[in-house]
Amino acid sequence: MKKQELIKKYEDLFEKLYAFPIVTINGIIEDFKQLDEPQKVMIPRFIADWIVQAKEDGYNIAGAINEAPRGAVNDWLELENVDIFAEAWINGYTIEKEKRYTVKMKGMDKEFTMFKLDKIRGSWYLGNDTEYSYTKTTHTRKELEEAGFDWLFDCTGIEIEEVKG
Repeated sequence: MKKQELIKKYEDLFEKLYAFPIVTINGIIEDFKQLDEPQKVMIPRFIADWIVQAKEDGYNIAGAINEAPRGAVNDWLELENVDIFAEAWINGYTIEKEKRYTVKMKGMDKEFTMFKLDKIRGSWYLGNDTEYSYTKTTHTRKELEEAGFDWLFDCTGIEIEEVKG
């Protein structure tokens, strides 16, 4: 919490009550504990994984940036995210929720359109859109790529929708 946010909080409280508000000592102490504490930045999972690996390998921030693996990590750092990376390294971070997708075959019988994973067998198949305890109907891009299905994102016979929420 920033100093100005704390001031505004108490100004608003005073305005709402038009008199001296009842404020608990514990409430004030909790507010002061939050005062100007660094906020954790939000980063993608692959960057969080690199921070963990780089620290385990004994890198400092500069080393972690200079030795970033080619590909997604290096590309992300080159997009002017170095400051965010440094904040995450020092103050901690939260991990962005990965996008999830449904994958459907176009022009197929509705009982065989949804791309599904049988979690027990570890096998993929086409079925209806009902999700059971042992099936999975939404997938991350990484899950699909690791299973060898990265081609789905470029196929015109496939309908991929991002799942909201």
